Amino acid sequence: MRFDFVDLRLLVHVAEAGNLTAGAARLPIALSAASQRIRKLETLFGVSLFERERDGVRLTADGERCVEHARLLLRGADRMQRELTHPAQQGRHVLRLAATTVTTAEFLPDVLGRFLALHPQVDVEIDERQSAAAIQAIRDGEHDLGIIDGNTGAERLALLPFSRDKLVLVAHAGHPLAARQQVSFAEALDHPFVALRPDSGMQQFIERAALLHGGKLQVRLRVPSFEALYRLVAAGAGLGVLPEAAALRYRSAGQPVTIVEFRDRWAERELKLCARDFVSLSPLQQTFVAFLTPA
Repeated sequence: MRFDFVDLRLLVHVAEAGNLTAGAARLPIALSAASQRIRKLETLFGVSLFERERDGVRLTADGERCVEHARLLLRGADRMQRELTHPAQQGRHVLRLAATTVTTAEFLPDVLGRFLALHPQVDVEIDERQSAAAIQAIRDGEHDLGIIDGNTGAERLALLPFSRDKLVLVAHAGHPLAARQQVSFAEALDHPFVALRPDSGMQQFIERAALLHGGKLQVRLRVPSFEALYRLVAAGAGLGVLPEAAALRYRSAGQPVTIVEFRDRWAERELKLCARDFVSLSPLQQTFVAFLTPA
């Protein structure tokens, strides 16, 4: 008796859905066939993979370990298929990275430019995600590497320091808060803002911070980029929150605004590179990690 990739995909689908019927529908295969395949795996490994409950199923401890290995095997098979079924791409390598909005916009362009110049046979795909989503993608085996906000819980993942990110308030020179050297976020919430779009990971972080302060952003307009936000603030449309590096860069380009530091500790964040295990990465991935995190 042996297992195949259909068995493994079914196992992962059932674990994610918490329900055998829903897991079978994702493949899709008949419920009876799905039940038979799960029983086959349990017989083969000599363990119980799921505990049956009234409203579905729940992984046992052995089931959790089995799903972890299944994801690793499926990830390797998917990678092999991608690399070997496109003849035009033979000899090339793809690095896939999950990264936050700030990382993608502010910290990666320069370092990736240098890395790609040194490795002309390598392509990089960036999947922009919130930190929590990037962490889950790495745990699930969807990505090997990610760059996250170091304040986000990343239990059972390996972490390395990458860079530091500081969020600042940007204001038109005539704004009442522009005369301040520092301000609390709670004070700023009394004024209208220009904000990023709701699907921005950084914007979601800022709006969660507002809720923690017992308030809510008064948003006059939402824009798709840091530059658009900065230009609207410079025109007097409202306050904004930006990474300090972005604010300084735009100001040096000739569009003056006042940059005010936040007193709040959450405004200073350490960005970290994360993986399930850096030791088990491919040689190319380890080269990439070393490039991102020089000693």
